[in-house]
Amino acid sequence: KPTPMASSMSSSPEQPPTHPASAWDTIGFLLSLVNLVVVLPLTYLVFRSTLRAPSATPFGFHLAPVTRMALCALFLSSTAAMVFGWPHTLSLSSVSSMHVTSLLLFLSYQFYFPSLSSLVCASLLLYRLRQMERAYGARKYLGHWIAVCGVSSLLSLALLVTGRGGLVRGIACGPYAMVLGTMVLYRSEVPTHSHHRVLGLGFEVSDKALGYLLALQLVLHSAPESLFASLSALLAGLLYEQDMLGL
Repeated sequence: KPTPMASSMSSSPEQPPTHPASAWDTIGFLLSLVNLVVVLPLTYLVFRSTLRAPSATPFGFHLAPVTRMALCALFLSSTAAMVFGWPHTLSLSSVSSMHVTSLLLFLSYQFYFPSLSSLVCASLLLYRLRQMERAYGARKYLGHWIAVCGVSSLLSLALLVTGRGGLVRGIACGPYAMVLGTMVLYRSEVPTHSHHRVLGLGFEVSDKALGYLLALQLVLHSAPESLFASLSALLAGLLYEQDMLGL
């Protein structure tokens, strides 16, 4: 006859095994540390070194109405996201259900940043990239944004589906496609105008280095979710650059 202790032990539910911290959590922590200790100070030094250099493009939003409207809309939507606590990531569970809120999240996750630091980085980058709008024209530039955002959404959904076993837990919210998809064109189509010596480090960087460092901060800001969002955005930008989208 089983003892009361034995019967209570046999009837108690089996406790789930405890798992160590996910490898992605460790990678995300390390990348955030690299961003804070290395990338952020280097960005500040490069920014200081370029303050006295003449600008290659005129200041303001002359011939860049799409950029001006996008920055205003991004500021308003991101402020609302931070005030009302909108989701920080797009996950498979959030888009697999057939609720109206899930559809709204999938359609809007690329149009707001849930944190102030990522908003500042993206805004500075979009302002620097306004020269692409001047070169393309407002209509073609807007068409480029629509194309890369649409392709990036499909690529993000594919990442969530293929990595549903735990490899991809979520995609960071934010217009990564608008920023990083345009950075692909910026890298190949905007020439380097000058080089500057970085104060305190003794080496020179091009006038495009600040844009690359700001983009790197955006990639590393909320890793690993921001890595997947950046991957989708860069792939969409490459497809557009290689004219594989037929646009």
